[in-house]
Amino acid sequence: MKTALVSLLCLACAAVAAAQSVTSLGGTITDPTGAVIPNATVTLENVDTGLKRSTTSDPAGGYSFPQLAPGLYRVTATASGFRTVTIPNVRLLVNNPATVNIRMEVGQITETIAVTAEAVQINT
Repeated sequence: MKTALVSLLCLACAAVAAAQSVTSLGGTITDPTGAVIPNATVTLENVDTGLKRSTTSDPAGGYSFPQLAPGLYRVTATASGFRTVTIPNVRLLVNNPATVNIRMEVGQITETIAVTAEAVQINT
């Protein structure tokens, strides 16, 4: 009985310790005017392990990465019409959610649209 109780206590302690060894990261993506950027791709890379996770910003420009292992991360955001933004050294600590708001600069236009039409003659 005593052995079973000690084993159960050890398992409970291990479960509590494991549950507290994670963190999270989130933020909002905006343009230079402060307007939110929906559908931006945000990639999170653990610098130590090389593990990558990606998400897309919601209609309010928000993004989040729950249940992350603590460590050093690189955050990269891309969106059509904007320059790619990379934040190289984001340190995430145990049980300490981090907020990284990203401001994206307008990029160069890389697409050309040509419109051709015949002139319509009008009789007056």
